[in-house]
Amino acid sequence: IGLYGVILWLPQIFVHAGIAPAGVGYVVAIPYAIAAVAMVWWCRRSDRSKERVRHIAIASLVGFLGLAASAAVDSPLLSVLAITIGAAGTLSILPIFWTVPTAILNGAAAAGAIALINALGNVGGFAGPFMIGWIKDLTGNYTWGLMAAAGGVLSTGVIALFIGHDASAEHAESLAPQALEA
Repeated sequence: IGLYGVILWLPQIFVHAGIAPAGVGYVVAIPYAIAAVAMVWWCRRSDRSKERVRHIAIASLVGFLGLAASAAVDSPLLSVLAITIGAAGTLSILPIFWTVPTAILNGAAAAGAIALINALGNVGGFAGPFMIGWIKDLTGNYTWGLMAAAGGVLSTGVIALFIGHDASAEHAESLAPQALEA
């Protein structure tokens, strides 16, 4: 919800924040260029520590804070900075998140879970942009739409904390050859 909602509306959000329409195309690239670097760094950190849930929860909190701050600021520069932080957190969730279903489940259960996640993701891909646009039409600005999107991002971290993660199950295959050698 948060990712697709913001991606679709970002050019209009930046124009509404006061960025000249001629420069919006360039400015829209900033959050995602920085988020790409943050995502790689955060995922490598998660891989090195072999920890997933806290990495998802922290990235979710960062995404929430950035998107919520972007709803509250009244400056083009601060808007870009806040959206950049929100994009970095939100995009850093995705690769780490996809390690969890296959670590918790295997075989047909994993396939079913991945299919369900994709289906719900498609619903979120519709709901996020629709929700932001609908709220913007009701209120005349993007503030509450961004807050709703931020709440969607935060809910990802909360759900991850409730579900948990079995690191030993995820890394069992990589440990098996070492155990045989010993």
